Amino acid sequence: MPIVALAIVGLLGIVGGFVASRVGRSRSAADPSSAFTRWWRIARWIGLALAVASWPLTGFMAYPYAGANGRPGHVAGIPFMAAYFDDQGRDYVGTQTMVAVLANAVFWYLFPRLVVVVTDTVRQRRQRARATAN
Repeated sequence: MPIVALAIVGLLGIVGGFVASRVGRSRSAADPSSAFTRWWRIARWIGLALAVASWPLTGFMAYPYAGANGRPGHVAGIPFMAAYFDDQGRDYVGTQTMVAVLANAVFWYLFPRLVVVVTDTVRQRRQRARATAN
């Protein structure tokens, strides 16, 4: 179940990241000297670092998961499962491994952008609410 839940979170994160990229580009172009633009640039570099780091660190980004026999193993890859290691250390990889590793890199590349846009949107709404309350 956690594998499916994380995959859903991953897909939502990728879609949200693409939407956030469009919104962020337009906000950044509207005011190039704003605090948002500074955070947007930082998020791009952090996302790039996370995407590059997610590739070699896929094996370290693992969590315990019981296999079909009920014995504990480990799933490598967050949010998308790239490999499964059983209780004896045998790995189960296949054609999905490369797709999952690339999807993980895309997710981690876009995730900081999503965080910046959501944070800025919440901040703007709070400012508007305060302005209308006064």
